Amino acid sequence: MKKILSVLTILLTFLQTFSAADTFDNGILSIDKVLVDDDIYSNVKVTISELIQNNGGIARANFDTYDGSTGHLTIPRVEVGNEIYTNLVVSLDQALSFESVTSSRSLPTKTAVLDTYTSNDCIDNLSDDIIVGFELKHMMATVTDWGCNITNDSTKNPTASGESALRFELRPDDCTTHIGGYNDCTNDRNRFEVYEPYPGEADVGKTVTYGHKFFLPKQDFYPYGLPITIFSQVASQGNNLHPLLYLHTDDGRNLKIRIHQGWTFSFIDYTISDNLFDTWHDIRYELTGGIDNNNTIKVYLSNELVVDVKRNTFRDSSGFFELKLGIYQAFLSRSSSIPTSLVVYHDEIYKSYGE
Repeated sequence: MKKILSVLTILLTFLQTFSAADTFDNGILSIDKVLVDDDIYSNVKVTISELIQNNGGIARANFDTYDGSTGHLTIPRVEVGNEIYTNLVVSLDQALSFESVTSSRSLPTKTAVLDTYTSNDCIDNLSDDIIVGFELKHMMATVTDWGCNITNDSTKNPTASGESALRFELRPDDCTTHIGGYNDCTNDRNRFEVYEPYPGEADVGKTVTYGHKFFLPKQDFYPYGLPITIFSQVASQGNNLHPLLYLHTDDGRNLKIRIHQGWTFSFIDYTISDNLFDTWHDIRYELTGGIDNNNTIKVYLSNELVVDVKRNTFRDSSGFFELKLGIYQAFLSRSSSIPTSLVVYHDEIYKSYGE
């Protein structure tokens, strides 16, 4: 056991970020995957000697770290029965077991240090490393420093490709008035979204494709009584504005597409994945623009058709599509838990036209 513990002393410097949260049960701490120096250890079990700090708040990372000089293990998130604790520091008692060891020379691209961001405004600094085929603008009248930034350190932030991605952070009470005048603060909503401005002409008779990838690190946000949290949406714009679809979660476990029925706010939800966290979701929307019911809304996940709805997509000939990206939470008062901050990443954003 001394040998295993000495290995773990080296081991817990980094953690591969697609690991699940730690769990603590019957005196044993279970850690899914832990990266130390050049080695990733899987399914590690240890016992704890002492709780040193219980800091709470937003998880500051999604990987455990171990300081060999102090013997302290820092745990960003641990589940103990039905309770969740964040940002703990403990001293280890004994290493019990681990399942396997693999070699890794660099941090995985899924790494996300959630409480660290570099102020690098995502609109002022957009490049074709992130977006191709159209532009995005801020839709908020007041832009927070942390709301939307372009990442510049892939050891702390995931990227789907290239060196950077869009990092969105929404904190409790992050509400403001939109540039168009709508007030989230008085309408039970928080958000930080960016939007596509008017493309210059109507989209009637056109096929429009939007694509983006997004990554939601494992974190706690409204774990009970969750209000809807939207990651992207497409609206039918023109003389009449109405949402067409949302990419969202309303249970904190499943990724869903919500499509409104006609021009009402009744809707149908389609669950497209039960793997919500710690993975890049490759999303594609294909829409045909028209005022008759033979038009379509198609949604693809990793090139697989997961939603196919036939309906009219515009109410008149002035219609055009509008994409929004970011984090948008609605019906906050319906939550039975305390709000927490939320971080999400978007990358490989594009728009194209077909026949």
